[in-house]
Amino acid sequence: METLLVRATRFLQPGENKLMGRAASLNSIHMIDGMNSKTLNRTLTKTKDQPFSFGIGEVVNVLTDKEKVKGLQMFHDRWIEDMDITIGREGVVRYISHNGEIGVEIEGVRWFFNPKCLTKEDFCIGDTVKVIEDENKARRLQYGLGEWSNSLYGILGKKGQVVNIYTDGCVEVHINDKSWAFNPKCLVKKPEIVTYTRDDPIKVISNGDMLKMIQGIVGWKEGMEKLSGKHGRVIATLPNKEIEVKIEEVRWVLSYKCIYKSKEPIIKCRVGDHVRVNENEETVRNLQEISRIWIEAMNVTLGKKGIISRVYRDGTIRVEIEGNEWNFNSKCLSLCN
Repeated sequence: METLLVRATRFLQPGENKLMGRAASLNSIHMIDGMNSKTLNRTLTKTKDQPFSFGIGEVVNVLTDKEKVKGLQMFHDRWIEDMDITIGREGVVRYISHNGEIGVEIEGVRWFFNPKCLTKEDFCIGDTVKVIEDENKARRLQYGLGEWSNSLYGILGKKGQVVNIYTDGCVEVHINDKSWAFNPKCLVKKPEIVTYTRDDPIKVISNGDMLKMIQGIVGWKEGMEKLSGKHGRVIATLPNKEIEVKIEEVRWVLSYKCIYKSKEPIIKCRVGDHVRVNENEETVRNLQEISRIWIEAMNVTLGKKGIISRVYRDGTIRVEIEGNEWNFNSKCLSLCN
């Protein structure tokens, strides 16, 4: 068995220094009747029968039993009276320490909890969910959290992908190339895994903080902070649910929870713009055949850079590549920096 070291922390208030915060913590400590240190130690022990499984971005609730929470948090003298405001409240997991502490953000303030103080909701970024079909129930649940609009009629019963979870518990779901905010009780988790294939258009989640926390688990690299909300294309599916994508001519390896399928943005091309032809022959061939402008000689243009020499009214783009000019379906091209 593994014993967890648990502490509770909070942000300092204006005019309060670290010593004052520590003093407040120490002055507020008292043992619960009938619960000695050995009892606390057993309570804070993780066993195979009671695993703690929380993920970054998951919505959790603090237990409503104040005395139980206080007892669990008092290990290492970390309970403070200010934690009263967290009892029974909902928050989002923002950090998981190596020793099992769970950092939860509640109304902009981050607190660290013994995992046994928390109960978990079922949703996290990347999950496939289905909107309930009952209009009256959805309308009632959306009131005050997510809100109701007539545009929601068309997505009742539809499936989508969770792309963000807000601190108030609201869940953002991507459905039919639009994002909607839902009360989590309007959603049902579906045991499906979103699959990606080469050249699928994707979009990176727009919440930069969430992107950094999720991607940090599998590997954060310099420059990734600029990817929030960017469109790209799948290059390959890798082990451990990682996806290699190309965004603005740069390749990145991202967690599958950091991206979702999206329609490719319309490329607004102008004469003189530098573009690159998609390197996948099958994709280019299919797109060119739709526009009836495919010829076998176009194989030499795959992956090549060129300059736009003309833009036709029907959307066809004429590109000069190494001294020769070719007509392309605009979806075969991507702008170069």
